[in-house]
Amino acid sequence: MRTRVAVVMGLALFFLVGAFAMLGGMQSGSSGVAQAASLAQGTSVPTPTPAVRYVSANSGQDNGDCTNLSSPCQSIQYAVEQAVDGDFVRVAAWEGSQKNLYTGSGDAVVELTKSLSINGGFIYTPPVGWASSPLVAATVDGEGVRRPLYVKGVTVTLNSLYFVNGNAERGGNVYAKDATLRFIGTPILSGTATYGGGLYLKNCHTSFSAGNLGGGGLALLSGLLLIQNNTAEYGGGLYVEGGSPVLSGLAVYSNAATIAGGGAYFYGGSPTFVGGVVLQNSAGSGGGFYLHDSTARIAAVGVYSNTASEGAGFYLSGPAAFSTGAMPVILNNYVRYNRATNGAGGGFYFDQASVGMVNDIVADNQATDGAAMYVRGASPQVYHCTLAQNSGDTGVYVTNTPSSVWPPVAPLPSNPLFFNSMVVSHTTGVYVASTGLPSPLENRVKLQWTLWWGNDEDISGAGTVITVTDIHGDPEFRCTGSLPDCVLPYHILTDSVAVDAGGRVSSAALGVDLLVDIDGQLRPSGKGYDIGADEVVSNGHSVWLVPSMVLIVTSPGETVTQTHWLLNSSTVTDTYDLSAHSEKGWPVSLDPVTVTLSAGTSTTVRMQITVPDTATTGMQDTVNITVTSQSDPDVYDRAIDRVMVVSSTLDLSVSKKAAVEVVAPGEAVTYTIVVTKAGVVSGTVAVTLTDTAVPTSALGSWLLPSSCTGDLALGTITCTWKLAGSTPLITNSWTVVITSSAAYTGLLINTTFVDASEVDRNAVDNAAMVAVGVQNEKYHICLPLVLRGYAP
Repeated sequence: MRTRVAVVMGLALFFLVGAFAMLGGMQSGSSGVAQAASLAQGTSVPTPTPAVRYVSANSGQDNGDCTNLSSPCQSIQYAVEQAVDGDFVRVAAWEGSQKNLYTGSGDAVVELTKSLSINGGFIYTPPVGWASSPLVAATVDGEGVRRPLYVKGVTVTLNSLYFVNGNAERGGNVYAKDATLRFIGTPILSGTATYGGGLYLKNCHTSFSAGNLGGGGLALLSGLLLIQNNTAEYGGGLYVEGGSPVLSGLAVYSNAATIAGGGAYFYGGSPTFVGGVVLQNSAGSGGGFYLHDSTARIAAVGVYSNTASEGAGFYLSGPAAFSTGAMPVILNNYVRYNRATNGAGGGFYFDQASVGMVNDIVADNQATDGAAMYVRGASPQVYHCTLAQNSGDTGVYVTNTPSSVWPPVAPLPSNPLFFNSMVVSHTTGVYVASTGLPSPLENRVKLQWTLWWGNDEDISGAGTVITVTDIHGDPEFRCTGSLPDCVLPYHILTDSVAVDAGGRVSSAALGVDLLVDIDGQLRPSGKGYDIGADEVVSNGHSVWLVPSMVLIVTSPGETVTQTHWLLNSSTVTDTYDLSAHSEKGWPVSLDPVTVTLSAGTSTTVRMQITVPDTATTGMQDTVNITVTSQSDPDVYDRAIDRVMVVSSTLDLSVSKKAAVEVVAPGEAVTYTIVVTKAGVVSGTVAVTLTDTAVPTSALGSWLLPSSCTGDLALGTITCTWKLAGSTPLITNSWTVVITSSAAYTGLLINTTFVDASEVDRNAVDNAAMVAVGVQNEKYHICLPLVLRGYAP
């Protein structure tokens, strides 16, 4: 086995405490069911004591109730049938010097529809000797014809059990649906399925612990629960459908999927995968992970040496989300040595997906195109990532979904953002292909505060590239190898040009995930943000208020609270004084005003301001917050909270539809535009709708509503009207008819924006866009480009 595995178990786990909170309610003991019929006034009935039932395959007999130590039952399933909710089933892994093997009949060796605790970590010495041993586990064997375990709708604890050699359509070794499961020392090995060769979870809550069987005897994976040598079409190691399970401390090793998700396949849901390794898995797509419209959270994981035709480390298919709460987040991971055999996406393949990435090290991966990342009609938001030494023609390859003239299909462009990231040692750092169409249908990459070094060329391709603050210089990595010689690969030295060279990040982008680096150390530290996944901690005093600027929209007479984070991102304890000043003299308070923080810790600061009843719409105030170190007054930071007063709760939204998807040259297309106003305002609201059609060569003539005017040469339409103020929900609709030019074929792209005289508290849904094909022959096809809430 290759030893290219870094230490990941302890990386930045503190910010995932919330994800584990759900596990606190998991129970492995009694059901606590009271006998209501026997309750009397002023009396109580004690909770029944759970029964303990015993199983030993060698000499046991399936009769009785399995509670006699000297007469254990033979099969786990028989004992389960005798048990009631809350009982314990003790399973002998060994009887004397003979190893027990548990098999069964039907679809599953063990079927659980009761809430039980099953523990296979026992040695039975007849006639009455039962000893718990941390070094043994009972083997539940599907014999290649059935799954070892089926669980539905209950809460179970599974301890010291090997689930092996299963075969089923879903969940070769373990199938669980609508259940809460606790796995302790339960390796899942050599299962076969269509979905989830090792483990299939549907709408489940889970926790995992390696117990004393961590790594299954593999020292390299010690401390991790092993899912190994399973095969499936989808999800070789595990398949997760829906729900929000926590998958922690797993070693997903040497599994295979013939189609997708060699290590893990996530279908929808919001699973959390944290603190483990996904190693040497293989698949058609997504050698390590395959995410299908899943808002998964994957953190502190080593994704190493996986292979796939495309997307060797990760393959993300959707979701095409427009808000951070509806996208997956991949952070604080090492993604290394993965290889795309068919040429695209060594580390990542993004297919029509939006995703947040923070503090990931993507290095030493291989692919012809996009050795680090292949971006296809996708919009990853990448913060503080290190992309280094990936082998192939390009490090990052950005393109669009295919377009065609016939049948008419509009391309979906890519729009990725890279912020405070480094691109080091590639043939071509970033390649951006062109769609051949004007904005907003052109691929566009925005790179802000990027460190470039050692690339044959940094940027190439005919697509749009926007750069803000390029830094060129040696990042000075501590080391770039593998254990044991290189403990923290791709971390930077204190004199690296990346130190303090980054831009200031708004915490609104991806929340508190941006406040730590790959090691869980607070960022920024020193004089600014470091570029890349590693933040060098300042040896002197360092204090920061995050975010540095906030806009607060409120109403007269309201008291509002804004929270900031105060970071002591240094190596010394310090005490800080805080103050806040309202430029208009409005009542403002801070909590705390003095605080002591030990090195590398943080706290929240609450600013509260009361807007006078006499304030009017349009008034603004600025609250300046200052924090100063008592140890060194020259060390300070500021934050600005801008307060805007509105007298309404206005929320406008716009939607747009075309009556047909394709027209012949010279024919007309009818657009229906709907503007909805939610919220209550003090009076009527003046609303302006601006509509733009491109290219202008596609326009022959148009028919506009009476409230609209237009300039056909520019392709712009402006509509104005007034909305009533008091009614909470008002919908207005317009019909615009555009006749295409008889000399034009191609795409007619129409974009609508809505604005108002009052401040809109939620401007995300104030735009809509639709594309219609103009062709010599009509052909009905669904164009994949109807974006609601589009914001270029």
